[in-house]
Amino acid sequence: MKSEIRDGVLHVTVNTSGQEIVDVVDDKGRVVGRIGKDDAHKLGVKHHTVILIPVNRRTGQVLIHKRARTKQTYAGAYDMFGGHIPSGVTPEDNGLKEAREEIHAGIRPDQIIQIGNEGAFKAHKEDEAIGENDEIRTVFVVELDDEQIADLDARNPQLEDFWSKSPETAREY
Repeated sequence: MKSEIRDGVLHVTVNTSGQEIVDVVDDKGRVVGRIGKDDAHKLGVKHHTVILIPVNRRTGQVLIHKRARTKQTYAGAYDMFGGHIPSGVTPEDNGLKEAREEIHAGIRPDQIIQIGNEGAFKAHKEDEAIGENDEIRTVFVVELDDEQIADLDARNPQLEDFWSKSPETAREY
């Protein structure tokens, strides 16, 4: 582990042993170090993530996926798309990358709209499988065209199914 004080802030870097590197952030979202994603969860270290909410541009229906039963965390659960932001990457760039990887390869930058300010959403949860999850989330709506929705492939090995409902009918579940 390496630590130093710069501009009155403690900056910490932890040996990550081959893990994806994420930025360690303080309560205001300022980067104070780097750590492996798995270590961030094990140690309860605050880090950045993006959440993507796909919406049918024409109907306003929200699209949520069901995680494969083989996933290590939240297997078989309905979930939002998104992921951890690698160290040094902006939420906007990572949001577009995740949207193209997880939702549809043809998503354009103009289809992604940020909700609230960066870091406006926070999550802190104890989880048996991963440890203490302490995230500052940047949330994006991803507006999908009918053609993109028709082209979605629920056979993605990480996904089991898709759920698409209007906000009004979603309340029934």
